[in-house]
Amino acid sequence: MTQDPLARFHRRIAEKTSNNGLPSVLTVALGDSVTAGAGREDHYLHDDAYHAILKRLLETRYPRCNFSVINAGDNGQSAQGGVAKLEQVLHHQPDLLLIGFGLNDCGQGDEGLEPFVEALETMIRRARETTAAEILLLTPNMMLHHDSDAVPDKWRHVLEQFIQIQTGGMRRKYT
Repeated sequence: MTQDPLARFHRRIAEKTSNNGLPSVLTVALGDSVTAGAGREDHYLHDDAYHAILKRLLETRYPRCNFSVINAGDNGQSAQGGVAKLEQVLHHQPDLLLIGFGLNDCGQGDEGLEPFVEALETMIRRARETTAAEILLLTPNMMLHHDSDAVPDKWRHVLEQFIQIQTGGMRRKYT
């Protein structure tokens, strides 16, 4: 028999579905600009962020359950920055904690791998110590493979670095 890795989360959904007086099932998404929902140039696509899509999917699957999401994503945030912000979000006692870092961290190269892993371990340990949240780590998204007109002028100075991080395998090391 396979164990449900999200057993507590599913129990919370069942509890909330059977008792509408309970608080909403809460997800906290902690991460970088992908979590924040950043689109182009200070434009946020809140409804297209992965956690908003997850919320809609859960609402469709469990129509008698209420879900809430706290978006704790920040543009340019690293995993070490996530550790600093963690206590702010854990006091909400989430049922599900989504942790999404790596894109900004991988710019540190091989030297940044150990601090990245340590920061993730710290976040997991603190969340387990202070909440009953299920924890999901998200894999860093793909970066650019080649130049694109979609890259704003203010970021062109790092375009080649981003392409090299992706095509040279550094981003993969942070997954």
